[in-house]
Amino acid sequence: MADSGMLDFRSSLLDEVDLRSEANNDLKYSSFVNVFAEYLSDAGFISDFTYSSYKRPYKAGRRNARIDGYSENIFEETVSVVLADFYNGVDPITLTKTDALQSFKEGMAFIEASFSGTLRTEMDKSDPAYYLFQLLYQYHNKDRIRKIKIFLISDKIRSTGAKNIDPDKIGDVSVEFAIWTVDRLFENIRDEGEIRDIVFTDYGNGPVKCLEINSGVYPGYMCAMPGNLLANLYEKLDTELLEGNIRSFLSTKVAVNSGIRKTIINEPSKFFIYNNGISATATQAHIIQQDGELYIAGLVDFQIVNGGQTTASLYNARYKDKADLSQIFVPMKLTVVEKSSAKEVIPLIAEYANTQNKVNSADFFSNHEFCIKMERYSRACRVTPDDGAQYDTFWFFERAKGQYTQAQIGKTPAQIREFKLRYPKTQLFTKTDLAKFRNSWAGMPDTVSKGAQTNFSKFADDIKKDYDQRSNEYNEKYFKETVSLGLLFRATESLVSNQEWYQQGYRAQIVTYSMSLFAYLLAKQYPGYSLDLQRIWKNQKIPQIVASEIASIAKLVNDSINDPSRETVNVTQWCKRTECWKRMQASCQYELNCKILDWCISHDEELVERASARRDSKTEAGIVAEKEVFEYGASNWARLNSFAIERKLLTSRKQVQSLNIAVQIPNKLPSSDQALLLLELREIAMNEGFRK
Repeated sequence: MADSGMLDFRSSLLDEVDLRSEANNDLKYSSFVNVFAEYLSDAGFISDFTYSSYKRPYKAGRRNARIDGYSENIFEETVSVVLADFYNGVDPITLTKTDALQSFKEGMAFIEASFSGTLRTEMDKSDPAYYLFQLLYQYHNKDRIRKIKIFLISDKIRSTGAKNIDPDKIGDVSVEFAIWTVDRLFENIRDEGEIRDIVFTDYGNGPVKCLEINSGVYPGYMCAMPGNLLANLYEKLDTELLEGNIRSFLSTKVAVNSGIRKTIINEPSKFFIYNNGISATATQAHIIQQDGELYIAGLVDFQIVNGGQTTASLYNARYKDKADLSQIFVPMKLTVVEKSSAKEVIPLIAEYANTQNKVNSADFFSNHEFCIKMERYSRACRVTPDDGAQYDTFWFFERAKGQYTQAQIGKTPAQIREFKLRYPKTQLFTKTDLAKFRNSWAGMPDTVSKGAQTNFSKFADDIKKDYDQRSNEYNEKYFKETVSLGLLFRATESLVSNQEWYQQGYRAQIVTYSMSLFAYLLAKQYPGYSLDLQRIWKNQKIPQIVASEIASIAKLVNDSINDPSRETVNVTQWCKRTECWKRMQASCQYELNCKILDWCISHDEELVERASARRDSKTEAGIVAEKEVFEYGASNWARLNSFAIERKLLTSRKQVQSLNIAVQIPNKLPSSDQALLLLELREIAMNEGFRK
């Protein structure tokens, strides 16, 4: 019998598909593909997914050549192709191995036809799938593609026989198959996916000698991993071997580390000396003892949290350069984490392990204070109904994919209904949505058009650089304005979908460019004003004059990106280029209706509102700090006081006074400023070795 939580998740997923379909005036099938792909993208299995459905008879009608979308990973020389099996029935049915194989054959047919060039005469260059055909054809001819991954996504439940499909080949290119049914997706979100038990002898290597390290918290081991073993693991497991954030990072990078490659090829025996090594985690280690020495014979749920590029480079050097890895050994630090705490602990280990290398902190941005703040505001900022409803609602910010579903797991049907009334699915938005809303309004439609993950990475980098200096700017006002931009973005999606000129293609590009162009024209023609986003928040809808202007601008955008004189034939690729945005700005002569000023606010008024919001934010931060200082307790502050005196960390009279009050809690209570100072001091002490 199917798990009730999984059935609730499936129902929620189909609700999301229905809402997306209705809002965008789109087919449920395409909405399903996009929604499901977002889950896979957020988990790091694919990146910057592009929907491009194609289905035509192949080889005299014997079977179809079919795809529903794709994702490319230049670093790995891998292309991921997505196919859907969308049932959409009330009660789920089983996806059989026969069903899966039929879909995979259709995907294989598309790849074969692309490699051979057969599709050149069968596809129009304006077809969204034409770029994938061209990419596969060119990469195959230039020997720049080593692997194709075909993902089959479905709202059915996977049968036992359909869990593993053996890899195949098309010419010299390997093809791997992955089945993602709704039950597997649910398990991944709930972090109860299949246990991956790795035995080293299955990967061509015996047990690896190790030293046990007493870390004080989790069991730890140090060892020298053979290069061939790592390459074999990567060849079989690919990016599943890498922790999720590292997986996402590598999927957007194109350059193999030249220093690593040079050492592998020219000085393999010195690799251990030159390389920083890798950090890894597992939920269990198979430790054996031989002749008084400890050996690792295998690992359960083995993940590399730092050193993903080293691992991938070893495989690539062996694959592309035919490098001999027999003399290569890689230093490895292994931490064994309990399964129950792995979901929380492993991403933190990955974040701290990567603070000194090229993995940008944006890849761990979900845990940044900015995202935590947005999550907190989303649970606190009420939307007062104006339609006679008897309850307030909230906009649910999903800091990590699946939070909305997880919040409903274990609740009764009545509690789930109440939750959905308070947090309607229509008022759900993710961190990639937030980045899309903000960067579209900030005039970066070319970046948004590059895909959700690339755009989010850019947004996260920008926030990270700005946040430390202006954290008070990211307050309740900022949150509400972000929601208003979301209302504008989604209204634009709906408007575009319902225009007579819309031909069911490139809506994502039209929407982001329309929003950017509207913001650009408003700033250019009315430089002393900006759109009153706080007023839109209060109304929870965009005014008719804004909708009318957006509809007109969207038509201009559509004509511009489809202009035959564009520099790049494929519209999807053209929209990713800065030249596309520059040309649109330079050529647009549209005059906004002066009535738009009725929904604008002067910059002077805006400055007053910002100052007020900053003061409120500072007050709020003080209240939060007071609460945290109080809950930390007098005994802990006394410990910190002794530590600070011993280490000579106290550099001001204010610090001394604040600590003198903190050690007397609850008889005396620190002020907001003192509480903030105490938390700062605790952070300094922790950096010096103080244990919280």
